[in-house]
Amino acid sequence: MHIAYDAAPLVKKQKSGVGFAQADAVLTLSRTKTEDRFSLLYFSLRAPKKKRGYLASYLRPNVELVPCPYYTGRFYRATNGLFPLPFSMFFPRRADVTHFFDFLIPPGVRGKTVVSVPDTAYLHYPESVSPLKRLLLKWNMRSSLRRADRILTASEYMREELLAYYGIPAEKVRVLYNSVDTARFKSDLDPARVLHMRETYGIGGEYILYMGALEPRKNLSRLVDAYARLCRRHGDVPKLVLAGRRGFRHEHLERKVARLGLTDSVIFCGYVAEKDKPYLLAGARLFAFPSLSEGVGAPVLEAMACGTPVLTSDRGALPEICGDGALFVDPEETDSIYEGLVTLLFYEEKRLAIAANGVERTKDVRFSRTQNAEELYRIYQELKD
Repeated sequence: MHIAYDAAPLVKKQKSGVGFAQADAVLTLSRTKTEDRFSLLYFSLRAPKKKRGYLASYLRPNVELVPCPYYTGRFYRATNGLFPLPFSMFFPRRADVTHFFDFLIPPGVRGKTVVSVPDTAYLHYPESVSPLKRLLLKWNMRSSLRRADRILTASEYMREELLAYYGIPAEKVRVLYNSVDTARFKSDLDPARVLHMRETYGIGGEYILYMGALEPRKNLSRLVDAYARLCRRHGDVPKLVLAGRRGFRHEHLERKVARLGLTDSVIFCGYVAEKDKPYLLAGARLFAFPSLSEGVGAPVLEAMACGTPVLTSDRGALPEICGDGALFVDPEETDSIYEGLVTLLFYEEKRLAIAANGVERTKDVRFSRTQNAEELYRIYQELKD
C-alpha cells in the first residue's frame, strides 16, 4: 500500500500538537509496515534545506520525501477558499491513501483521503482563533468534510461536534484517541535529570506548569488571574511556568503578567525541546491546563503519565480523556481555577489520589501507541480495499 501524508505540520522548527500526532503516526507505521511505501508531501519553495532537515528523522528505505519546489504552502492554503487549485497540480502522483492532519483536505487529491480534525474552537470561541485561520475554516471546512473518505477525531466529543454542526454521514467519522508514549512519559524518571531540567529552564524551586501554545484558547489569562489571587492570599507559592511556543495574541498575556506585578513569579520559558518535556512535566507540583476548548487533550495525557497531578477544564474532550485522573474546574470562572490550584497545592491526600489515578488512566489501551497505529492502518486498508 502507498500512503502519503501532507507534511506541512512536520516542516516547522516548533511543532504543534497536530505535528506531534502526525509524527507518531508516520514513525510508528513506517517502522512496522516495512512492506508499504510512505510519501511526505510538502511545498519547498522557501527554505528547502531547512525543511528537508526537519524531515530527515523520518527517512528510511520505505519513506520518500516529495517536495514541490515552485510554490509555497502558506500561499496555497491561504488562497484555497477563493481560488481552489487542485492538489494534484503540485503533487500529481496517486497514492492509495493521503492523510491530512490539520483540519482540511484541498480539492483534487488523487486517491482516497483521510482528514484529522483536532478541535472546533473556531465555532465556540471564534475570538480565540486568528482571523486568517477562522476564515480558512469557515470557507473550507464543510467542503473538506464532504470530500473526505474518512474523518478522524481524537474523542467522542469531537465526533459528536462534527455530526451536529456539519451533518456528515456518521459512518465516515472514526474516533482514534491520541496515544501517549509511556516509555518516555513515566512516573519513575531519574530525579537528578528532573532537578537539572529546572536549572536548564531557569525555574529554581517548585513550580506550577502549563505546557502548550500561548494563545487565547488555552485560557491562560484566567489562569494568571487565579495565580495572582493565590500569591496575594498564600504568599510564598510555587512559581507559574508557562512553557510553549508563542501563538496568537501571546503579547497580551505577557503585558498582563507585567501589569499584575508577577514578572518575578511567572516564567515564560519558551518552546520546550521534545527530549526535555517528560522531565519538566515530572518536576512540576501540578500541571494546569484550563483550556476553553479541546478536542484532543494530548498534554494532559503526558502529564498524567508522568505522575503529575492535573488541573484541567470540565469542557470539551478533557473529561472524556482524563476520567478520574484530573481535577476539573470551570474554565470561565477564575474562582473555580483558583480553588483548583489551592486543592492540588495544599491538600496532599487529594493530590496523591489524582496523581495515582492519572498514571493508571494512561495505561488504558485506547491511549496505546501500538494499538492506535494498528487501528489507523486498518482504516487505511478499508479505503484501499
